[in-house]
Amino acid sequence: MIRLQEALTGRCFERDALFAVLAETFAGDPSHGCMGRSAPTRLARALAEAERQGLDLPALRELQADLA
Repeated sequence: MIRLQEALTGRCFERDALFAVLAETFAGDPSHGCMGRSAPTRLARALAEAERQGLDLPALRELQADLA
């Protein structure tokens, strides 16, 4: 997903810093579910945009396959 955001914004992001914040965020609310009703729709939109950007995002494709 970071590769897609970089492609969309034309910027490079510091992955280690992003993952550190992400881990802190998850730790702050461990009981929060990450799979809401709109998650499959957001995933499909992200994959469609990745395709338009010419990006191969195998981890997201695997998530989509698991939902099928």
